Amino acid sequence: MEMSPILQVALFLASLAVVVFVACVIPLAFQIRRNSDEVVRRLEAMKTDLEGLTTDTREMVQHVNNLCRQATQRVEEIGAITQTVRDWTTRADHLVGEVGSALEPPVLTMARNIRALRSGVGVFLKTFMRHNHHTEHENEHWE
Repeated sequence: MEMSPILQVALFLASLAVVVFVACVIPLAFQIRRNSDEVVRRLEAMKTDLEGLTTDTREMVQHVNNLCRQATQRVEEIGAITQTVRDWTTRADHLVGEVGSALEPPVLTMARNIRALRSGVGVFLKTFMRHNHHTEHENEHWE
């Protein structure tokens, strides 16, 4: 059985197409492999970088949490100090009120008495001086 020339040409062209296809696919396969190796290498590098970033981020979050905790403690301490100062101020106001109410009437009474005494002494001295002055004039007049 002999093959027809058309069939031979068709088989030859098909064989040639397979050879060309394989000739193109093999370099493409090697290029794809190189590219995939490069992608894998870069992904591993990114993974290493991301692990470092993740560690840094966790540490930073922990530091921020510690700072927040410390700030909360300081705010609570300031609140306690403020309450203590308010209590002391209230006590001091109460004490001043008590001392003022205990001391004010005697001090005011003493101030009034001193004014009255001063006024009385002033009147006494004026009267005494007038009387002395008047007596001197009478003595001069009789002499």
